[in-house]
Amino acid sequence: MEVQELNHNHEAFIHAAALPYYRQRTKELKKTIADISASSIAPSKILINLLKKDITISLKDIYNERQANKKQLLSGLSSIQVLLKALHKHRGDNLKSKYYFVYKEDDYNHIKYLFFIYLESLKYF
Repeated sequence: MEVQELNHNHEAFIHAAALPYYRQRTKELKKTIADISASSIAPSKILINLLKKDITISLKDIYNERQANKKQLLSGLSSIQVLLKALHKHRGDNLKSKYYFVYKEDDYNHIKYLFFIYLESLKYF
């Protein structure tokens, strides 16, 4: 091997968050992000909170962690699949039913339309 240029080809990074190695998320940090996100706190405010505690993290890391939490929560299903599953669970002709809903799928099982209403609201309708 022959070294042709002894000087580094760029300036040093100003902030450690620019390097993924320094932004590795521990289990505790992942739990903290999940707990704060569950409170509907905006990612930018989560970032500010964590940076105040000298935790090296980027906004993209927080978005990635929130997406991973959502994927785990939905058990691999899409948001609309989870909604339909919940509606089917609370459907029926008995007094414990909570929702009336109707939907239609196309030939590819894509939702064409979906209407649902809380049964108490249906009385007022």
